[in-house]
Amino acid sequence: MPAKSTVTDSKKLPPANNYALIKFDYQRTICLPYSAFQSFIASMELAEGYDETDWGNPKIVPIDRKNMEITFISHEEYIRLKTAHLLGVPSSEVDLSPEGKVA
Repeated sequence: MPAKSTVTDSKKLPPANNYALIKFDYQRTICLPYSAFQSFIASMELAEGYDETDWGNPKIVPIDRKNMEITFISHEEYIRLKTAHLLGVPSSEVDLSPEGKVA
């Protein structure tokens, strides 16, 4: 299970070879290498939202950063999940440990 963090939780950030998962809502999660995550978080200080809920009258609004959920996965877990995707098998069937196997 990935460790949960917040945008402002800078004391518990993972080593540079890990990956960040940034969940914006129920359907959108992006995966970034840690170095790109650092740049992304820095750029969020300037980010604003584009609100189209009032059809024909879009507006620029502040972003509620509290709705972003940030978790981290290891480089090894990233490789395991990516390998499963490329092989077209469930990730639960891929074990990349030295004694593991791809089912």
